[in-house]
Amino acid sequence: MENNEIKSRKEVVGLSVISFISVTVIILILFYHNGFAPFGNNSFACWDANIDYLDIFAFLKDALSGKHGIGYSFSKVLGGNMLGVITTGYFSPLNLLLVFFDKAHLNDFFDIVVMLKYGIAAFTMAWFINRRFNQINGAISVALSVSYGLCQYNLAQASNIFFLEGMYMLPLFMLGTYYIVRNNSPYLLVFCVGYNIAFGWYTGAMNCIFTVIWALFEFFWYGCEKKQTIKSFLLTIRTFIIAAISGLLISMVFFYPTILCLRKSTEGSLDFNLFKDSFSWTV
Repeated sequence: MENNEIKSRKEVVGLSVISFISVTVIILILFYHNGFAPFGNNSFACWDANIDYLDIFAFLKDALSGKHGIGYSFSKVLGGNMLGVITTGYFSPLNLLLVFFDKAHLNDFFDIVVMLKYGIAAFTMAWFINRRFNQINGAISVALSVSYGLCQYNLAQASNIFFLEGMYMLPLFMLGTYYIVRNNSPYLLVFCVGYNIAFGWYTGAMNCIFTVIWALFEFFWYGCEKKQTIKSFLLTIRTFIIAAISGLLISMVFFYPTILCLRKSTEGSLDFNLFKDSFSWTV
């Protein structure tokens, strides 16, 4: 294929799948060589994961098994509603894989989900590169995507699994922004905002902030390639804002109950009088 040809959807899917498989195979080899679960007793579930995540996944396992709901539980220190905790980043659809594991094998589950998130990050990055920068050679796009899936940040966050949610969604945020600027098509960005906030509002918020920065890049790039009228520029801005708000509204199915839970929490409440008291001066 010539570098100036636009890749077909079939080729983009193929390159993305190759990126996913490459990352998962590399991780499985490392698991086997270093005795990580499910091949040994070592696990990514250390530090925060060992003192926090595994307990919450045990709670989710019971909830998925129908032993209790995700409402009030004494699993939250002295008791409280667990919804605000779960939707911080533990509400990922990948966590449904818990149904295939018992509590004695939570380390196996944890490592497999980490591996899958690395692979999905490589998949979405390959999709973004081959759609956004279609002139890039396919082999190079795979190398870049695998590098993204196995980048230092991802490896460093292996024990903070919910941060990886934002990593595999970030390329789709950037691609959705590109579609708005070039084609005035908001649908992918609507999905990204809705999905990421609903299933991990913490990383979703960070991705939304980064998307604003990326949008400035896309506006500048497109402006250099093609002269835009003020009217078309404002229409694109409007589409971008509508897409972001629409995604936020979709996420409210899960996010609004989370807000209510956090407002009732003594640890998560926002009291602006605290700022006033901190900066008050006495004479």
